[in-house]
Amino acid sequence: MTSKQESKFKMIMGLRLVCNANSTITSLLPNFDEFYTHLNDSISVIEENSELQQHFTSGVAESKRQTRTTLEELVIDDARKLFAYATYAKNQILQSESKMKDAEIHTASDLTLLNNAKGLYNNIQANLAQLTPYLLTAESQTALQSAIQSFETAIPKTRQKQLSKKESTQLIAQAFDSADAALADIDTVVDIVRFSQPAFYASYKAARKVVETATSSLSLNGSVTDAETASPVVDATLTFCASGSNVPMQVKQSAAKGRFQIKSLAEGVYDVTVTKIGYATQTVTITVSNTELYTLDVKLVKG
Repeated sequence: MTSKQESKFKMIMGLRLVCNANSTITSLLPNFDEFYTHLNDSISVIEENSELQQHFTSGVAESKRQTRTTLEELVIDDARKLFAYATYAKNQILQSESKMKDAEIHTASDLTLLNNAKGLYNNIQANLAQLTPYLLTAESQTALQSAIQSFETAIPKTRQKQLSKKESTQLIAQAFDSADAALADIDTVVDIVRFSQPAFYASYKAARKVVETATSSLSLNGSVTDAETASPVVDATLTFCASGSNVPMQVKQSAAKGRFQIKSLAEGVYDVTVTKIGYATQTVTITVSNTELYTLDVKLVKG
């Protein structure tokens, strides 16, 4: 998935948590089950193809790289041996055909490498009877031929996997389009309970916003300290829920010096519950804006 798709997928999964936690409300919405099934079907396609994408090229590309490296090494070594023989035999044509620079072999296209390897094999085979002192034998020819065949087989496999990855990418894009359509339908029916179920509606709208992972700026920072000593409280848990909801949107731990920060929190009103063993649990309500950094400093009381 692209970074934008990943951001949207996180939003969809968060939204699903809100809907699942409020099933008693959503079950009363007209056609909600139909739209929600549509959304979940789209999620399944995205998850399946995203997982496939991660495995499509890695193993095959590594296999091709290994077979190419093996072939390159054999071509370079055998070409040097054949060139030494051609020089001794004063065979200028064979000299010219066996003079291969290492850099040219390493940077050659797949097809050029294959053609050079096959040509080298044929030249060695034609002079094999004279090449034993140069360590070119029937056994070395078998090794070269095997490397040629392995590399030739790996090339179409890599191309096929690339094609499969392209198809998977298209399926993911189509699934996101389908999810967008389902979300638009769900948005419409959720609006019905905007005033009758304000807590659910606020949670839904907060979860519905997409936060671009790659470009999001710091939304909130702050600290957790001891109310009596003002010393930092490390590893306190801060749970962020849309106001009126008990569905976590973010969970953070205070770090060294009791500090914490959140880079991706959608604009909205949140209830923040702060817990730490040995201290009384504290809940505060905050309002986060997309245009202004919010600072939350919590002072915990031992209890």
